[in-house]
Amino acid sequence: MRVERIEGLVTALKIAKTPLGDETLALAEEGMVRASVGFGVRLRDQLLDRNTMSRRIRKAFIDHIALVESPAYVGAEVLSVRADGTDTFAASLPPIVARPELDELAAWLASRRRA
Repeated sequence: MRVERIEGLVTALKIAKTPLGDETLALAEEGMVRASVGFGVRLRDQLLDRNTMSRRIRKAFIDHIALVESPAYVGAEVLSVRADGTDTFAASLPPIVARPELDELAAWLASRRRA
C-alpha cells in the first residue's frame, strides 16, 4: 500500500503476531530499528545528477521492506507502531489496483535472483 507524500514512500505494514514479530515491533517502537526498502528501477524512471552524485527515483518497483538497524537511506523511519487496531492510516489508503505489467516485472526480478 502507498500514498504520495512529501516524505516519499509511506506504507502501512502488518507484522505477524509471533515472538519474532512482537520483538520487531518492540524494537521499532523504541527506535532501535528503522525501515529499509529494496527496489528495482528502470533507467528512464530516475534522474541522475553527476555533479552531486545523486539520483531521484520517480518510479520504482518494491522488492522488499525490512526493519533494520542501519537502513540504506537517510531519513528512512518507522513513523508509528500501532497494536490496538486504531490504524486510520491504512484504512485511508486507496485500494490496490491490479497491474499485470508489475506482476511480469516481479516474476522477471525473481528469476534474476535465482540465477
